[in-house]
Amino acid sequence: MAWIPIILFVVLVMAALVVVLKLERGAWEAVAAALVLGAAGYALQSEPGQAGAPKQLTSEAGYDGAALVEARRQFEDEAISPTREIVTADALARNGRFEYAAGLLNGYLRENPQDSEAWTALGNALFAEAEGNLTEAATEAYRRAAIADEANPAPYFFLGVGWLTAGEFDRVLELWALALERTEEGTPARAVMEARVAQLGMMLERARRMPESPRSETE
Repeated sequence: MAWIPIILFVVLVMAALVVVLKLERGAWEAVAAALVLGAAGYALQSEPGQAGAPKQLTSEAGYDGAALVEARRQFEDEAISPTREIVTADALARNGRFEYAAGLLNGYLRENPQDSEAWTALGNALFAEAEGNLTEAATEAYRRAAIADEANPAPYFFLGVGWLTAGEFDRVLELWALALERTEEGTPARAVMEARVAQLGMMLERARRMPESPRSETE
């Protein structure tokens, strides 16, 4: 799963920048956005084990929808098959047709507003269609996913990814902690979520202990 090591990598790099290089809080947002977009671009567009030939992007936004689908499915119960509409929307997303996937899911959700997985899939489609920007529509989709199934960790995780690009680390930590609470014990996803939350929490705690940088007299 591409998202798991990439998000953990970003958290580790940010921790090093904040704690070791004393990155000022005001610069967090810009640096975090650059790290997330660069790392996500690598994870979603590259194949490390393949020869050094460029990979054709599957959408104008440059997102590999298959990685988004795979990431979402990691949080779902494998014993429960997704609905026909979600399967079709996933196929569209895998081919970079995020707008069409979102349209199909919107229509399906009008009749099935309690389908949490469909709401999460819609949020991901809208997030990818907006080139990694957390729009109001994507945020609302994740919110509806959480309302439809309070035990589903996926909407909290993906909403946290969106806020990570904005450098809102306290908000990310809160959301990922909620995702962790809802991730099944003994699963690979649980172990990775525990590591994410611990690393991000450590980064924020050390940053809070850092003295504020003195302002210049010319400011």
